[in-house]
This record gives sequence, C-alpha cells and structure tokens, in this order.
Amino acid sequence: MSMKRYRPQIKLFLMPSLILIIIGLSAYFANQASSQGPALKLSNRTNSQGPPLKLSNKTNAFEVAKVEISSGRVRLTLKNNYNKTIAAYAISAGANTHNLRELASEDLLTPGSTRKHDLQLPSEGDITVLAVVFEDRTSDGDATAAKEINDYRLGKKTQNDRIIPLLEKVLAARDEEMQSALVKAQAAIYTLSTDSVEKSHFIIAGLSDAKEAILMDLEELKQLGQTVNTNILRERITRINRSLQRY
Repeated sequence: MSMKRYRPQIKLFLMPSLILIIIGLSAYFANQASSQGPALKLSNRTNSQGPPLKLSNKTNAFEVAKVEISSGRVRLTLKNNYNKTIAAYAISAGANTHNLRELASEDLLTPGSTRKHDLQLPSEGDITVLAVVFEDRTSDGDATAAKEINDYRLGKKTQNDRIIPLLEKVLAARDEEMQSALVKAQAAIYTLSTDSVEKSHFIIAGLSDAKEAILMDLEELKQLGQTVNTNILRERITRINRSLQRY
C-alpha cells in the first residue's frame, strides 16, 4: 500500500529531469550538425549508405540557386551574381571528377542570368563550385581550377588560330571549287599538332577538342554541300569562322 501512495510523487519528481536531459541532448546534436558545415541531405542517393552530400562554393558570386536530384543525377541551377559575363566555369563532383564547362558565344552567362548544369550524383565526396573565368579572361575562385580553365581555352585559341586561315581559303574558293576546297582544308586540319611545349594536360585537351570539333563541322559541311547552294554553305562557314575568332 505504501508503494502505491508514493509512486505518483516519484513520477512528478522524474519528469522535469527527463525534460532537461532531452533539451540538453537536442542542443548537443544541433551544435554537432552545425559544426559540419552546410550539408545537402540526399534521401534518394543510389546504393549508398555514406554521409550526406555537401555542396560547397569557392567563388564569391556564382550562386547555386537551386538543386534538383533524380535517378542518380543532380541538376544545379547556377546564377551569375557578378557584374561581369562568365565565359567558363569548373565544378568538381566527388573525389576525382572535374567538370570544366566552356560556354558558346550565344550561351555566355551575363550578369543576373542562370543556366542548368547536370552531373552524376557522386557516390562519395562533395560537389564543389570551383572557379569561374570571365569574358575579359579574369577569374574568381580556386586559383588552380581557374588556371586549368585558362590553359584549356589557350589550347583552343592556339588551334583555332591555325584553323581560321584554312577556312578563309575555303571561303575564297569559287563556287565550283567549294567541295574540293573543303576536302583540302579537312586534310590540312588532320595534320595539325595537338602537342604542347608546356605539356599542360589542359592545353593539350583544348588543342585536341578544337581540332576534333572543326573536323566534325567540315564533314557535315561536305554532306550539306551536296544538297544546298554555295551561298548557304558560305554562310555556315562564315558563322563557324566568326565563332573561332571570339577567342
């Protein structure tokens, strides 16, 4: 009987203590979470039991405005909050994946504009916005990544400077000689070097990509020349030539 009499009093005594313990634990774990930095929790991370993916940014004003995740892919909405136009940028996804994105002249990111960037959801590691390079060739963010972007663009410019005179020869050809001029230009471009004295991997990549892109364009132009008049062909070559000169 005595136990029944004192049991309610024991419960009343324990309740405030339990509440204080719960509050203390909640504060502790909240502090622990904040000390880990901003983390984007991915509930649909495929086949992974690892820690939440973190999204970090080494630039001052290339904002990640939105993040969408679906079927093992991540879509970032990137916004240019600088007062300069962005011509290229670099993002890393995971430990060893490096995404360098150079923008075409019609897709340059002017101040205030946005673009989508899709990438594979890394199984481990962070997604990091590394650097941007502006139209005036200045940069912001990680210095090493910015140099890699500029090396790549230097490689493309070097190769484009070799290609432009060859395209100008095609444009100078008479209508009846356009097809043969395209074939000669294609053969000459095949011989262009993709090596670099500096031995920079990114310069070499730029040299190779510029060469590969124009060879694909010329193959398409050869096919197009069989079905359209030379005026349309010249217009296409002129447009390509101008895009190469923007470097």
